[in-house]
Amino acid sequence: MRPRSGADGSFLAFAEDVGRHNTVDKTVGTAALKKFDLGSCLLVLSGRLSGDIVLKATRVGLPIVASLAAAIDSGIEIADKAI
Repeated sequence: MRPRSGADGSFLAFAEDVGRHNTVDKTVGTAALKKFDLGSCLLVLSGRLSGDIVLKATRVGLPIVASLAAAIDSGIEIADKAI
């Protein structure tokens, strides 16, 4: 089975939860279970980008994390180190 990617701009996984971390865990977990190629995807959130959220994304190989809200200093620091 060939891994799917969202290169066409489609949603591969979507989750909602009270906590940002739970939402990221659900979304990344769903994508991983479906064997999506996370290296060609991006993670989009509506909440703040903390260091923990950015670290989770880098550990699973997500190259881009975007948010409607501002990034916290720790999120920027982790992203800089991941480059």
